[in-house]
Amino acid sequence: MGGLDSDLQGTNMKRSRYGYRVATGLSLSCWLAAAGLVVGASEPPAAARPLRQPGVHAILQDLAELESYNAERDDQNTAGLIAQPLAATRGTLLRVLGGAQPLGDGLQATLANLRVIAGYNRRSQDRDPEVRQRIGASLDRLQRRTEQGLASPELAAAAQPQYAPQPQYAPQPQYAPQPQYAPQPQYAPQPQYAPQPPVPMTKAAFAELLKELQRRSFSDEKLNLARDAVTGGAYFTCEQVGQMMRTASFGDDQVKIAATLYPRIVDPQNFIQLTSILTFESDRQKLRQLVGR
Repeated sequence: MGGLDSDLQGTNMKRSRYGYRVATGLSLSCWLAAAGLVVGASEPPAAARPLRQPGVHAILQDLAELESYNAERDDQNTAGLIAQPLAATRGTLLRVLGGAQPLGDGLQATLANLRVIAGYNRRSQDRDPEVRQRIGASLDRLQRRTEQGLASPELAAAAQPQYAPQPQYAPQPQYAPQPQYAPQPQYAPQPQYAPQPPVPMTKAAFAELLKELQRRSFSDEKLNLARDAVTGGAYFTCEQVGQMMRTASFGDDQVKIAATLYPRIVDPQNFIQLTSILTFESDRQKLRQLVGR
């Protein structure tokens, strides 16, 4: 009896060890099957109509691949953290397919969740670097597909505001011409002095500012501190701005800090030091647009 109990206990441990991976692999199939039964219940299979949201279906398929990669990682703490936004994203996209949520809102929520997942993935403690690379590549593909959906002509047309026609005003009355006065005497121009080049913040002052940024927990607090430094007349090098960007966890917050400090940079020719810090190409493009490069 003791040997039989031991075998049963080992079997249960194996099931619990792999249960999460199996559940993850099957969850999306079950959700998609349920959605298909609801949407197509009134039509026979032979007359099935084309997909109304093929882009959303493609994102869900990529999401399933990301879930399977996440289940394989040895850092199960990070896997559990990532599983929460993955489930929220899947539920959002299924509501979009069912017509309960607008497509634009669903894609925006998906993009926000992908950035959260990317932050967790960067801080993971996986012993196998290939797992993290596969997850990073899957995240890039998901973000590109989501951004393409947000840039579709249908969403762009829906986002254009409708303005009311401008009122027509009566013509202005004509006034008599003003009298002509004698020209004022011309004075010699004042000598023009060459402006002094700006000087970046000293190492000691910047170390204090960086330490204060690292103590701030929330992204809004970090951004407000960067704005205070700009208002105070401080100048920075690209290297200093890059160190301030690294105090933020997410690419969107890093873009905001860089765009706020860019007008006070003394070496804009080193702009590549800022874009190299950002993980996603979409964040790099956003920063270039904000600073006009």
